[in-house]
Amino acid sequence: MVALRAGDSLHPPGTLAAGAGSRGRGGGSRRGGVPAFRLGPPAQTLRAEERGLDGSALFPGRHHRLDAAAVRTAGRTPMRVLIDARALLGRFSGVARFITSLVDALAEREGVEVFALCGSEPDGRMPRYCAPSRRRQPARCSRTPSASGEERTGPPSREMLEPWHNGRNVTWIPTDFSRAHRRWRRRWWWERRTLGQWLQRLDVDVFHATWNTGVPVRSPVPVVLTVHDLIPWDDPAGHFATRTDRWAYRAALRGSVRRASAITTVSRYVRDRVVSELGADPSRVHVVENGVTLPPEHRRRSDDGPAYVLYVGGHESRKNVDGVFRTLALYWERYDDPIGVKLTGTPDCLSPAAAKAYEALPAHWADRVEFLGEVEESRLTDLYGNALCLLFLSRSEGFGLPVLEAMAHGCPVVAADRTALPEVVGGAGTLLDPDRPDHAADALRRLRTDANLRHERIRRGRERAARFTWARTADRMLDVYRRLLGTRPEWADRPPHSAPEPVPSNAVA
Repeated sequence: MVALRAGDSLHPPGTLAAGAGSRGRGGGSRRGGVPAFRLGPPAQTLRAEERGLDGSALFPGRHHRLDAAAVRTAGRTPMRVLIDARALLGRFSGVARFITSLVDALAEREGVEVFALCGSEPDGRMPRYCAPSRRRQPARCSRTPSASGEERTGPPSREMLEPWHNGRNVTWIPTDFSRAHRRWRRRWWWERRTLGQWLQRLDVDVFHATWNTGVPVRSPVPVVLTVHDLIPWDDPAGHFATRTDRWAYRAALRGSVRRASAITTVSRYVRDRVVSELGADPSRVHVVENGVTLPPEHRRRSDDGPAYVLYVGGHESRKNVDGVFRTLALYWERYDDPIGVKLTGTPDCLSPAAAKAYEALPAHWADRVEFLGEVEESRLTDLYGNALCLLFLSRSEGFGLPVLEAMAHGCPVVAADRTALPEVVGGAGTLLDPDRPDHAADALRRLRTDANLRHERIRRGRERAARFTWARTADRMLDVYRRLLGTRPEWADRPPHSAPEPVPSNAVA
């Protein structure tokens, strides 16, 4: 093991990281050396283990092997979990938030060793590994191994490892999965032909496919599949450029659901869809909700600046951002109140319907609209904390993380009463028809004029968000892993977590 401090190089002078090569099946081990980059305590150092996951040396002439005592906790070998982190190669979406937060939470558990299978850019850049606390800048690596054991591009630089020097015990495994593989036909082929080769070579106990698909045809270990939504299934025209991509998506999803040892979904709504649409056995499908990082303390709201309504999320047609513009236009028309609206993203990101609604606003109203672009985590916290409310009128969500984040930061929520959103909001916010801007405008006016209602929504939102934590998500996911491996969960004798409360009938406006 090599400990790297500030200014140190990851590699000894004159050496390049090289895989030990794939061993033959008759040579005593079916797993070849795969570069693995470990970060762990103490927080002041960066660590990189010069070994494959089977303990073989990675550097020519160096024979560091895995110390058996170092991989045992309380006298037993830890469970080795491989997390599919390929979705980090792209914009920071809800799936990326799920992956980074789950990896962080699992890494804090005793008796668990976490490995993350990630992708790389064609020019050698690594994806942004975004920890829950803040956004990360792109980092570079020098080499990336392929599933066959050849080096294509090798270990990442200290710059790539820097974001994870906070004590997280995580091993990153770069692969040859690139941004070009995000096209569905190429992704389906990579998952079908290459992913299984990686699993054959990695010494892990369970593989977690976190990206809706990614269960290989043959796997040497149990595979847990997480399905976040079926939105591309319901709206193929809005997600696929060709019929081939549509076919590849459906084939990958059906095959993954059929082959998975267990399936988790982020909401009961998605679970019911997976069972009804894809024919999954209900006994294999488990609901493990997303979580949220709760603020360490309640931030004091600032009422000094102009009041504004906040929208956080993407700009696909299903997000109904045009409904946000129509709601605010009706509000400004009815009431003499120059409240503003702030939206993540840029005008270029708007869907055709949203762009049309935005362009239809009179100039003096359009001046009240502010596009925030890509928002840093610290600024987003302030935006949530000072907004009049989050206006989230999406017609289709597998979960709805912005709603949960808003409630955690003391921001009242006005959301659509569709798909999974009622499960998340419960009775802590206002639920309404997303196609009735008059109802949404009335809800904004009530929050604007009734301070008691606003404070009550803030209090109930924080209480509601406290039921959803990433620690709870990790515990429930570990329960699924251990049941597959036939072991009793460590927390089996603990008091059960409070399940999300049902949606009361009076929660819908």
